[in-house]
Amino acid sequence: MKFRGKMIELHSIQNLVKVITTISKMTKEVCIRITPNHIYFILNDQSIRGGGALWCEIDQGHFFNEYNMEGVSDEHNEIYLNVATENFLRALRSAQNSKCLKIKLTKKYTTAYLTHEVELPTTATHVRNVTHDVPVQVIPRRLWDDYQEPQMPPYDISVYLPNLRILRNVLERMKNIFTFLEVKVNRNQDMSLSLDAPTVLISTHFKDLSQPTDTARGLSNISEARVRIDIRKFLHFLTSQSVNPMRVICNVAHKKCLHLFLMHEDIALQYILPHIAGFNVSIKRILKNLNLIRNGIKVRETNLSKGPTPGIRRSCICTHVRVSSKGFHVRNGLKLEAKSDFHQNSD
Repeated sequence: MKFRGKMIELHSIQNLVKVITTISKMTKEVCIRITPNHIYFILNDQSIRGGGALWCEIDQGHFFNEYNMEGVSDEHNEIYLNVATENFLRALRSAQNSKCLKIKLTKKYTTAYLTHEVELPTTATHVRNVTHDVPVQVIPRRLWDDYQEPQMPPYDISVYLPNLRILRNVLERMKNIFTFLEVKVNRNQDMSLSLDAPTVLISTHFKDLSQPTDTARGLSNISEARVRIDIRKFLHFLTSQSVNPMRVICNVAHKKCLHLFLMHEDIALQYILPHIAGFNVSIKRILKNLNLIRNGIKVRETNLSKGPTPGIRRSCICTHVRVSSKGFHVRNGLKLEAKSDFHQNSD
């Protein structure tokens, strides 16, 4: 395997730094897929509750003046590397004002590195060079299928996001109130962002948004699509405003996921946030469906029909109740325990 790229245009170097800065906000580690024509940055974290999927594609011809690579074989002419985004970003930042940046795949002893050779400008006759060795892990061929482009389920409604700077300023003020954000989009091209916290309900509305002409009606006939996501992960995506995208498409699959597609002349970035099911459980319903233990008196009732999956530890803060796999505990000291296993909440 061989890889070597050289960048001499300052604009291209700074754009690459902006891309990696955005990705570093979304994930601590990323897979770099190197092909003869493109470089991909991939994250597939959908197996974790609240996780997402990232797919970023850059055309090597728009960034590198020299580009050479050889994959693992002639048949599979690709390279897959796993790298810590913080280390990668630190090396790139030292080259923001450089005359030349060379990135190559090297091996020292038994460790693989992405070596960054930075040539800094100087007014004297001496040449200043800085070298950064960023450790990477080579991903074996048998695991490549785990890093393919994420599958997007059929969406219901598609709109263009409003100005990212305005959107980010709004969410920055909302993130400290509650963890989850509900995104609603209707056929009238209106979008609302709301927080339904235990003590307050906050909603922000954006009217008359544009829609992609080829996907204006989506793939279903519902009048409104909604999805509940992690507000902090949505904010991480909004740092992409530094890339100055032309447009950002927001595809909403009702109670499935939120698909964000950033369009730029040199970059294509997709970010998928899964829907997080809510646990809106009232005390009356709990008392009706659970075994009540209070003051040593046990009252047997029917089993709870909805709740976390058996064997998986999950918890959610409701208005008065904390839900966990061990049972339900009311804040005023009343203890509620489930007799049987729980079943997946599909709400």
